[in-house]
Amino acid sequence: MDIIATQIRQIGREIVLEGNSIIGYQHSANLYVKLIKDESHDNPFAGMVLSAYCSTLSEQMPIACPLEEREDGTYILLNHKVFEQHGDVYLSLGGMNEEAVVVTSNNLVLQVDESNNIIAYVSPEEEYWQMEVLNAMRVWYANVVDPVFCENKEKLNQLFQQTEEHEEKAEELQTKVEQQQEQIDILLTDANTVIQQASAAAQSALIATDHANTAAVQANDSAQAANTAKANAETATTNANEAAQAANEITAEINRQLQAGELKGDPGSRILYGSGAPIISSGIAGDWYYDTDSEFWDVYYKTIESGWTKMGQIKGGLGGDTLPIGAMIPCSASTSPNGWLLCDGSLVSRIDYSELFGVIGESHGAGDGSTTFALPNEPNPLAYTREEDRIQFMEREPALYMMIKAKQIVPVTGGIVNDAENESETDALSAKALKQIVSNLEQRLQEQIVKPNLLINGDFQINQRGQSEYTLSDTGGFVYHFDMWCSYTSVVPLPVITKLTNGIRFKGESNLIQFIPKLHRNQPYTLVAKINGVVRSMTFNSTDEEIVGDYFNYNGTFNNNDAVVVKQQDAVNGTEIEYIDLFEGEIAYPHVKEDYAIALTRCELYIQKYNGIARIVNNGTDMIGFVFRNKFKYKPTISFRKVLDGYNVDITSKITKYSLTEDNLRYFIFSDRVTSVVYLYILLSCEPLP
Repeated sequence: MDIIATQIRQIGREIVLEGNSIIGYQHSANLYVKLIKDESHDNPFAGMVLSAYCSTLSEQMPIACPLEEREDGTYILLNHKVFEQHGDVYLSLGGMNEEAVVVTSNNLVLQVDESNNIIAYVSPEEEYWQMEVLNAMRVWYANVVDPVFCENKEKLNQLFQQTEEHEEKAEELQTKVEQQQEQIDILLTDANTVIQQASAAAQSALIATDHANTAAVQANDSAQAANTAKANAETATTNANEAAQAANEITAEINRQLQAGELKGDPGSRILYGSGAPIISSGIAGDWYYDTDSEFWDVYYKTIESGWTKMGQIKGGLGGDTLPIGAMIPCSASTSPNGWLLCDGSLVSRIDYSELFGVIGESHGAGDGSTTFALPNEPNPLAYTREEDRIQFMEREPALYMMIKAKQIVPVTGGIVNDAENESETDALSAKALKQIVSNLEQRLQEQIVKPNLLINGDFQINQRGQSEYTLSDTGGFVYHFDMWCSYTSVVPLPVITKLTNGIRFKGESNLIQFIPKLHRNQPYTLVAKINGVVRSMTFNSTDEEIVGDYFNYNGTFNNNDAVVVKQQDAVNGTEIEYIDLFEGEIAYPHVKEDYAIALTRCELYIQKYNGIARIVNNGTDMIGFVFRNKFKYKPTISFRKVLDGYNVDITSKITKYSLTEDNLRYFIFSDRVTSVVYLYILLSCEPLP
């Protein structure tokens, strides 16, 4: 049975009762309330999907009430089950679209009295909003909080299960390696025993030859013993070959596990590079040394007992090298590794270094004009300034040298080279050294297999602005502090960033941000950081949206760059970050501290500090410009810390004009005459913004 209960009118966000206030009611009957909609131009529900729902104070969730369109208007159906609960029934209207949600500011209250009549009236606004807040919280918890919690709990359980499976596989693999090592040790022991027997037999044969004239019988016996020894030697050779083959199989398996990141060894050993065999006194126990003289590098390993031992050969190259041809970096070594050349002005072959010639051409010298060209002539880059064609040197320890990337080198691959037909002790040592190889896998993994960090200055080594602590002012925008890192300053307490022995600490209501070039869309990436002493990670697929996590955010909504955000965990006491890495893919690799010189070179694509002298010409008003150490990614802006004349007077205010490009500072023009030499303290930056 259906009952037309009453009629309401919607005016703006208000419900007005226009029909009966007392209605006779019969249990199990459906009630209809006629709705007169607001047709005015300022109707807040215009263009929205309109819905109705009713609720009681005892119900956990509101009940949707269908809207029925009839010939004489719109009706709201209140199912008879609504009145089976105790208490008043509250009827509200709501609307939503893609941009907003709108609800009525009051509601229709329906009460069933003792005479089984329904009394209808419109509730006060404040009483309605108490009900709406409670309902909204219930809906939010049921539809948002609880599903997200359940989903994250399921993902966490899956990660725990995957971790346990990986640990079991690692233990099984380690057991197999130990078993194979035991078999190799047994085979090598047998081979050495047979070799010793062969040596003894050969000695017996020599003695027998000396007495051959007087002891023919003994000679025959000795000859027979020699034949037996020969057979034993052949057996020993066969055993040695089998041992070498087994060793190579283990080496191949180790390399496979190394590539897959399944093995780890003891930390602490180092990987060294050089030209020629290592110096006997160099290195410490556990070090590896690569002789880079040729395409195939000789590999040496150092132990306390036997010093440097040649282990075999690998196909050469520097792993993880992502710098382009023509990139220049400072280093402390006076010899360059494979693929790099010292910037000493030497002439090199256009054929051998065709890629480099295609980048720099004859810009540093034409060589003989046909077969050679000149390398840049750049002495210690952080210890001199250039004035026209003169170089002014300054004292600096240790000495630095400039290298230029000349060839693109593939990462190190391959395994130990072992000649099965060579019976020398060195080959036996190569097989024995497999145990040492396993113990040093973690260092090799970090040096050669880890993917490059896509963030610049991820361990905060580079701080060209020079302050140990930055207290940022309220600019309402992004403010840079440590190279390539910035914070947004619009909320108090304002950010304070402090340099620590390892990493930084940042306080205040702000996050730590680095803007990076747009990532490949819909590809997986992994963020890893050591935050407050604990390693945290987040894997995400790059997108044009913002991805929010507990410790990180990724924001792909900006036009020019993406943003990586480390979130503040404690605005009062601060959050400590030792490092942050961004890797392509879904693997969180171990952190490898970047070489300072390479880290500085990467930063100098965006920010360079210059403290040095400059020469003044044209009656003391024009300063001769200079070329930047590295070409900027974009045209930089300049910040004048101070400019002093020869009398140590600040003349920054006298600068009236200057010219900048990505390559150089072309000139300064002063408003009046200054000394012939001035001292510049400037900062140039094109650090990215959204």
